[in-house]
Amino acid sequence: MESTSFEGRDYRTGKPVSINVIGETISAIQEKKKVKSPLWIGPALIDIQINGFGGHGFNEPNTSPESVTQIVQNQWKAGTASILPTITTNSHSRIIRSLKMVARACDNPQISKSILGIHLEGPFISPVNGPRGAHPIEHVRLPDWDEFCRFQDAAEGRICLVTLAPETKGAIPFIEHLVNTDVVVAMGHTNALGPDVDAAVKSGVRLSTHLGAAIKRRPCSEHHR
Repeated sequence: MESTSFEGRDYRTGKPVSINVIGETISAIQEKKKVKSPLWIGPALIDIQINGFGGHGFNEPNTSPESVTQIVQNQWKAGTASILPTITTNSHSRIIRSLKMVARACDNPQISKSILGIHLEGPFISPVNGPRGAHPIEHVRLPDWDEFCRFQDAAEGRICLVTLAPETKGAIPFIEHLVNTDVVVAMGHTNALGPDVDAAVKSGVRLSTHLGAAIKRRPCSEHHR
């Protein structure tokens, strides 16, 4: 099996090190007195919210298995080993298409190993200007379990993270359904008040996407109404 060596500085200590790799396994890490390489060596990164990279996107009309593969490979070069391709608010057919393109790219075992799952960011978010961000208002809609199941079918079961607004009608039971199917739920693009956040956390929300995006100060009386 092929053996390869790399030199650089340990990201934790700054000390020069040499790393020997056999196949896909690190076989040895040795401290050195000095190294010529300017590289810093550390664990590969994981990106759980990525819409595209290097001129390609997951949400484009021309997204293809080949462009998904190119994004993943370009991420490797940037030091990111694993990603959650993030599909954002759009029409039902456009979201379905993007999900299918990611799933087809995963027919390649090397790409599949780097795609830990799919992040669905929207379309079940706040329609309010500001919290909605750049998501197109015409495609923002209320949580719909049947629609999500069609999304999951198109993704071949790969949707593992959903970002939504917990204050919208039907969001709390929707969150509970997601959690019961082992999908992680994040609050994001939301105009939620304190009680909405409390209810969401009790229902199983574990993360926040774009924490603080477009939050505005409200009078204390509004927070406790």
